[in-house]
Order: sequence, then structure tokens, then C-alpha cells
Amino acid sequence: MADILVLGDSWTSGYNIEENQSWSNYLVNHNVTNISAPGWANRNILNEIFTEYYKKFDYDLLIIGWSGVTRQLDENNNLHEFSTMNDETYNYFKEKKLENIIYLWESFMQHINKICTHMPIIHFSVFGDKPLNPVDNLLHESFFEFLANADGYYFNYPIQMFEYDWLSQENINYISAWGTNNLPNTWMKACAERETVREESQYFLPCGHPSASGHQLWGEHINTIVNNMLNGT
Repeated sequence: MADILVLGDSWTSGYNIEENQSWSNYLVNHNVTNISAPGWANRNILNEIFTEYYKKFDYDLLIIGWSGVTRQLDENNNLHEFSTMNDETYNYFKEKKLENIIYLWESFMQHINKICTHMPIIHFSVFGDKPLNPVDNLLHESFFEFLANADGYYFNYPIQMFEYDWLSQENINYISAWGTNNLPNTWMKACAERETVREESQYFLPCGHPSASGHQLWGEHINTIVNNMLNGT
């Protein structure tokens, strides 16, 4: 039995499901502390890691479900995200290159790997954001990609980062201006095919969050990874 610290956003806390249905409940035969909340940006998650970590130094395993990289806090802790664009948020992002946005998240993971050397770590991306450089302990498949593939969705167009609603009427003009300079010319097709998982799916709710079945599937997947890691297999 291991003491496991789990951190993340709404995909880890569980959204529109019962509290006992979130994926961390499927880490069976372990003592699990889940510190997560809807709406958290990766900076929130990083801050909470150190808040909780310094309360207890002897966790056996750390699991971090990183939020979308286009959800960021400014210097005043105001949240900005591509999925709810307005003039203020566009001004925050407009001078940031794709590399800058991705690298911030990548640097968080690298920092955690350097600090928490006494215990195994599992990083995963919620939406499938891809780092610029290899990062130790980052799962190849994201939570979103894992459930989409299990549901029979396979994506033809790659994209470095993603979150729902970039193509909405409220967001598209803002993001088009930024995407033209930073994303491949197929980025709209990549977003559109990923949005389809919300239409009819066993593992996603209409809002796009994982269903209770999706949490169970991911939790059982992570539980296998955890047990193999702890057993050295």
C-alpha cells in the first residue's frame, strides 16, 4: 500500500459526477490524497504541489494531471484561457508564441522532476498538449486521447495543444488571428475533429468532461501503471 498524492483540475476532481466516481478512486489498495479543483491553471497545480508536499515529505508517489496550456494566470493571478476569449485575454496572449506557452508547462514538469527526486512521479496532460523537449515521467497518451481512442475516435490532424471551444463564435476571431502565426494550417480541422467526442460518447459528457465510465477506465489504466511502477515491472 502506497501513500499517493494526486493533483489536477476538473478532470481529476471530477465534474458533473459523484465525488466517489473520479478516477483517483480507482487507485485501489492505496492511500490517496486528491488535491484538485475545477478551473485550475497549471500555475495553481504547481503551487498546490509545494503546499501539500511540504506538509508531508514521505509520499510514495506523485501523480499530476496537468491542465490545458492555454489556461494561464497573469501576474495578478487573473485567469486567461483560449476557451473564453475576450479583449483582455487576447491582449495577454497575442505576443506569446506557441513555444512560450508550451515551454511554461514544460518548465513546471522539469522543475518538479528535479525537486521531487525521492519518489516516482507520473505526469499526464489532460488534453494532449505536447512538450517541445522530452520530459521524464510524462505519459505518452493524454487523458483525452486515451478516452477518445477507447470510444473509437482517431484523429487525422495533429496539433501541439488543444482545448474545447476554440472554434466557438465568441472565440474564433481572436484565436484565428493568433493561430495564423503559430499553428499549422490544419489547426481548425484538428480542433473540429476533437470536438466531435462531445456529440455521442460513452466516455465523455456533453460538456466534454469525462463521464463516470471515462473516469473508471482512466483510473484503472493509471492503477495498472502505478502498480507496475511500484513493483518495478
